[in-house]
Amino acid sequence: MFCVNCGMANEGSTLAACVHCGKSNQPVFSAADARRIIQSASGDAFTAIRQITSDPIGGLTRSYATLGEERARAAGIALGVAFALAVGIASAITASHIGFNGIAKLLLGMTVVGLVPFAAMAGVSAGARKAFRADGAFGADLLSCGVALQPFSIVFIIAALLGIANFQTVALVSLFAWTYMLSILFTGCTQLAHIPQRFAPTVIAVMLLAAIWATRVVGGWLLSDDPFIRFFN
Repeated sequence: MFCVNCGMANEGSTLAACVHCGKSNQPVFSAADARRIIQSASGDAFTAIRQITSDPIGGLTRSYATLGEERARAAGIALGVAFALAVGIASAITASHIGFNGIAKLLLGMTVVGLVPFAAMAGVSAGARKAFRADGAFGADLLSCGVALQPFSIVFIIAALLGIANFQTVALVSLFAWTYMLSILFTGCTQLAHIPQRFAPTVIAVMLLAAIWATRVVGGWLLSDDPFIRFFN
């Protein structure tokens, strides 16, 4: 084996470092690698959303079949991050309208909090699969939950832009968001995670309860001293 840094020969093919220059012979994860992974996951996530927008039920199963387990997992995580960013941006917009300071801190904090419901829902889905000995995979849990949360990304942004004065419009959009989310979660539980249909409503209820409870706990812990959060509490 030849060193990738100095070109000198090294005996053996599994040396962690070159005996001549001392530098690692192992592949290094670079910024370009990270950028390529993010671009791939984002593209897969966008493709999944486009398919599911036109067909919320069949589109989810087709997207998962097309992506496969590994890409579905990455796309699901990308969608979870997109939802978290929407939560953070919506909170920052609302805070700016009210006149609160520290918007950058709020944006970061609420983005972190926005990851909690996604993680909680995916965790419950994975636990339910194991409990029922279903043959689904974790990529199915991540993709289903990531897609299911996207309608509320739209709701939060619209609510932040329109304000409380347009609560009727926000309520109408929320109704559609709940309908789409529950339909997607049911499809994900039964068609992708392969949880028995008779137990799927119970699993979905537990997923939502876990998401609400965990978000409240983590949000209260991270942002208890934020005046914006205290205002709404």
